[in-house]
Amino acid sequence: NRAKDGSFYWVTTTIVPFFGPDGQPAQYIAIRADITERKLMEDAVRVSEENLAVTLQSIGDAVLTTDAQGRITRLNPVAEALTGRTQAEATGRPVAEVLRIINEQTREPALIPVAETLAKGITHDLANHTVIIARDGTERPIADSCAPIRDHEGRIIGAVLVFRDVTKEYAARRALQASEKALREVKFKGSISIDSTGSKAANCE
Repeated sequence: NRAKDGSFYWVTTTIVPFFGPDGQPAQYIAIRADITERKLMEDAVRVSEENLAVTLQSIGDAVLTTDAQGRITRLNPVAEALTGRTQAEATGRPVAEVLRIINEQTREPALIPVAETLAKGITHDLANHTVIIARDGTERPIADSCAPIRDHEGRIIGAVLVFRDVTKEYAARRALQASEKALREVKFKGSISIDSTGSKAANCE
């Protein structure tokens, strides 16, 4: 509707009939309610959701969000790739059904930090040597952190789990460790030794 000052506002209209003695509608009353504030809030939420979606699409890390019950509400494309699940497939499912993680060394299931984050409201990191297993069986080492999502009153309404593939980092670390080990062996071979007669000799191997 248009106000006297020329601005527009939103209303809902409810038509209520009043019946006469014959049981037929004798008159109608129109009840109008100004819902402009509600519509503005809905528009603000929609814009916020669109901005969030654009942001998550552009983030280089995998992002998974849940509601207060630990059910998935959103996956960004990187999270879809690492889990092997699309957002449509994952939405509404318990996080444990979508995020399959194990300890690389023991092969036992790893603790998903979402439940503890929701219960205690704390940021939680994954344990070392955590591996994610995608839907097709592909395994990748990951590192991550989980933080609570709060509303404007501070109540926990969900959790956000951010994780990334650290395959290249682990490979670089192993290469560095191998290089350091080889260097130590070279230094050891070049050290001074003492023979059976007590004489010192330089080992030049």
